[in-house]
Amino acid sequence: MQPCVAALYVDVRRGPYAAMPGVQCWGVDENADTYDGDLPVVAHPPCGHWGRYWYKAHDDGRAGPLAVAQVRRVGGVLEHPRDSRLWRHCGLPLPGWLGDNWGGFTLEVFQRDWGHRADKPTWLYVCGVPRRLVPLLPAPAPPREIRQTQGGTRGELEKMSKTQRHLTPPPFAAWLVQLAKLATR
Repeated sequence: MQPCVAALYVDVRRGPYAAMPGVQCWGVDENADTYDGDLPVVAHPPCGHWGRYWYKAHDDGRAGPLAVAQVRRVGGVLEHPRDSRLWRHCGLPLPGWLGDNWGGFTLEVFQRDWGHRADKPTWLYVCGVPRRLVPLLPAPAPPREIRQTQGGTRGELEKMSKTQRHLTPPPFAAWLVQLAKLATR
C-alpha cells in the first residue's frame, strides 16, 4: 500500500504506527527532523523541553518548532501535552481560539477517551483540515482517580513507566491518522 500519512517523532519499535497500513514512520533513528516529503503528518515531537517538567528534560526542544513548520507546510496534526510552552513559542492558537495565519487551530482532547490508563490532557494543533471535517471524537471516559500520598498528589500518569506514558493508544493513533488524511495543502 502506498503511504498516505507520515508519522513523525514516533517510537517505531514499540508504538502503534509501524503496524498501520499506509503510514510511513519517522522516528529518532530515521531523523524525523529532516522529513521533507509531501505527505500530511501526525507529529509527536518530544515534549520534555516544552512541558511541565522542562527542567528535567533530556531533549533540547529543537524538534517542537520543526514539527510545527512541518505540519504547517504539508498539513496534518501535532500532538503535545496540554499547556505545552510550544504553543506560546510558536504563536499557536489556544483551544477555542480562531485559526492562525496557516488555517491551523487547536483542539483539546483527553487520551483516556481512547483507552490510555491516565487522563492525559492533550492539545492537537491541526492544519489543512476544516474544523467541520474533524472526525467524531469518542464519548468521554470518566476521569481517573487521583490519590493523595505523603509526597503529594499522584495520578495514574505518575505511576506509569516512561514507556507506558509516552506510547500513543492504538485507537488514538488511528484517529490521528484519519484526521491527517483529511489535510490538504
